[in-house]
This record gives sequence, structure tokens and C-alpha cells, in this order.
Amino acid sequence: MIGLLQTANFDDIVAMKATSGVSPEEGQRLAYLASQVPDGGVIVEIGSCHGRSAAYIASALQEKGIQDVTFYAVDLWDLGVGRTPERHHSPAAFRRFKSNLKRLGVWHLVKPVKADSLAAAKKFAKQNREIDLLYIDGGHKYEEVLLDYQEWSPFVRIGGNIVFHDYNHEDIARMVNHVVRPSWKWGEFVVYERLISAVRRSI
Repeated sequence: MIGLLQTANFDDIVAMKATSGVSPEEGQRLAYLASQVPDGGVIVEIGSCHGRSAAYIASALQEKGIQDVTFYAVDLWDLGVGRTPERHHSPAAFRRFKSNLKRLGVWHLVKPVKADSLAAAKKFAKQNREIDLLYIDGGHKYEEVLLDYQEWSPFVRIGGNIVFHDYNHEDIARMVNHVVRPSWKWGEFVVYERLISAVRRSI
């Protein structure tokens, strides 16, 4: 049975103004995976935009009473001019991200990182910490997803989860099927709508 979690503010998250393609059902899956992160753990989201997926994750942490989790939401926001669609890099994008999470009462649980994900990965490496949940929903071209995977996945701890959104997208499916699935590092693959998750099983 696939684990799902519908938090008390689920309807408010569904109704929020956001361009995220994360469906309510996928949101419940993300919330469940976040609820499995241990106290003191680390969550990293690549691609946050207006904050819908971050809201599902942060709400699960709050509802389950998980303590001291560091949740990084990494996105270019207004730094993405020329690289991302206008709705993602407009000056209003980050303001909406912040206001959406504040309205839900979970802003204090999120640490936004306005940066290219590869630059953010280099800074994260200096912390010498492991990731319990890595959610990748940034660039959708094959090379972009591959780089996000290569730069961030080594930090996922054994027993931690990696999740890709838009597994129905040709480039993302090709990368996951040709690189992630064949790797001996990952197991327990679960496909739920457009999400695919796997568990880190070895170094």
C-alpha cells in the first residue's frame, strides 16, 4: 500500500495561488514521505516556485511534530531570467512563495535558497550533512535533471528517499530509467501518478 498523508490544511494548500503542477494526490504522497523524516533530519527541494509542494512538505512536518528539521527550498526565482518561464522568475514569484507559506503558518519551517541548484549543492557539501528526503522538480531537460541528480543524490543517506516529479515527461523518464533505476544504490521504487520515489540502499 502506498503511503499518503492528508494534513489538516490540505484544502487550503490545494486552493492556494500557485503554478505548481503537483496534484493534490501527489501532494499527499510528498506529505507522507516528509512525515517519515526523523527529528533533526534534512529535506531538500529543488524547484519551489510559488510553494505548493513546499507547503505539503512543511505542513506534514508541523502536523507530525517533527522537530529541528532543516528544510531547504532551492529555486532561482528572479535569478532565472533567460533560463526559466516568466511566471517562475517574475518579481512576484518569490513574494507569492513567501506569502503562501506564511498564510499556512509554515514559513518558519522553510529555509529558501535563492540560487542555481548546482551552486547550492556546492555550499551544502561544506555542511557535511546527509539528506533524508530529496525532491527534484527543477529543470526538465535531460541534462538539467541529470545534473541535479548527480550533484545532490550523493548526500542522501542510506534509508533516505529521492523523489522526482513529472516522471511522465520524456527527458525525466529517460534519465531515471537509464541512470537511477539501473544503479545498485537505489531500491524500493514507487511510482504514484507523476512522482517516482526510491530509497537509498547503499553507498
